[in-house]
Amino acid sequence: SSFFKEIAFISQVVITILAYIFNFILIFIVQTNTRKDIGTYRILITYFAVSDLYYNSMHFVVYPIPEMYGNSFVMRGHGWYTELLGVALYCGVYGHAFPIIIFHFVYRFMAIKYRNCSKQCTLVRLCSTNQ
Repeated sequence: SSFFKEIAFISQVVITILAYIFNFILIFIVQTNTRKDIGTYRILITYFAVSDLYYNSMHFVVYPIPEMYGNSFVMRGHGWYTELLGVALYCGVYGHAFPIIIFHFVYRFMAIKYRNCSKQCTLVRLCSTNQ
């Protein structure tokens, strides 16, 4: 049993480090890219990558594991921070990713379907800045 716990911990560390590396590379590429056709889409991609960094950090610190007892379901933290607040924060971070993903796909749909809408459309301008 302790062998599997060590394998799980090593896997968690490796995956967390890879997530940090890939997300920082993504942020660097998106922010240093000077192509005009990316435009304000870079803000959405950067926000998504930063959110993923936060999610990975919470997952690593809390290490939530769902547990079943009879007919009940319990989520407990098995990482460094095992308090109920840590599990609640993790659940909030988990739920935080869905609106970002939804907005990401709506933004892409609007940008592809209505190419000339980017100047007039309020939904697309929500993610825009004066770039």
